Amino acid sequence: MRILVTRPGSRAGQTEERLRGMGHDVVRAPVLTIAPSGQPMPHGVFDAIILTSPGALLAFPEPPVHLPVLAVGDRTAEDARRAGFLHVMSAAGDRLDLADMARETLPPERRLLMAVGRERKEDLADLLRHAGHDPVIWVCYHADAVEALPPEAARALAGGQIDCALHYSPRSAGVFIELAEQAGVRDAAEAIAHIAISDDAAAVLRSAGFGRIVTARHPDEDGMMAALEELEAVR
Repeated sequence: MRILVTRPGSRAGQTEERLRGMGHDVVRAPVLTIAPSGQPMPHGVFDAIILTSPGALLAFPEPPVHLPVLAVGDRTAEDARRAGFLHVMSAAGDRLDLADMARETLPPERRLLMAVGRERKEDLADLLRHAGHDPVIWVCYHADAVEALPPEAARALAGGQIDCALHYSPRSAGVFIELAEQAGVRDAAEAIAHIAISDDAAAVLRSAGFGRIVTARHPDEDGMMAALEELEAVR
C-alpha cells in the first residue's frame, strides 16, 4: 500500500521507516509545524511534569531531569527519556489514563507542571484536580497549519496513487481536510482509507463526510499500525 503520513516533526521519519519495513510505500505530508510558544515556564517548585505530547519537550531550555514525568503514551515517554529525564512513566493511553496514573502513583496534593500545546483538550486540568492534585498549565508550544499540501502529496492524491492516510490528532485531521480542499483534491482524499489515532480524530473526518475510516483500538502508533494491518487484510 502507498501511505500518506501527515505526522509532523522528527517522528515522521521513524514512522516512514516503520512503514517501509512493513512493505509499504510512503508519501510524507506533514500538515502541522511544531514550535515553542516562547511562554516562560511558571515559577515555583513542582513535584512532577505532565506530558501529553513530545512537542512540549522542545520548550524546556534546561530540562529539570530530576522531576518525575508522567507521559500520556509510550512514544512521548520514550522521547522524554531521550531528552534526559530520569524518572518517566507512561500511561499507555489517553488523558483519562494519564489522570488515573497521577492518582495512583503520586502522593496526594502534588503540584504538577502541565506542559501542553495551545490546541488541547481543556478537561485535563480538571481531571488532575479530581485526582487530588494541583496542576499548573504551561502552554509551551503550538502547532501551526502549513500553507499547502506538499506537491508530491497533492499529485499522488490527484492521480489516485494513495491508498490510505494516517492521522495523529483531531487538529491534524481537520487541517488535512482543509488543505485537500485548497489543493483541489478533496474528492480524491475522501475516496481513500483513513486511519485515525483516536475517536476524536475519526469524528473530525466523519463529520466532513469521509467514509472509509478505521480508528486505532489503542491511541498510539502501535494501535495505528495494527489497524493498518487489519485494513490490508480485507483489501
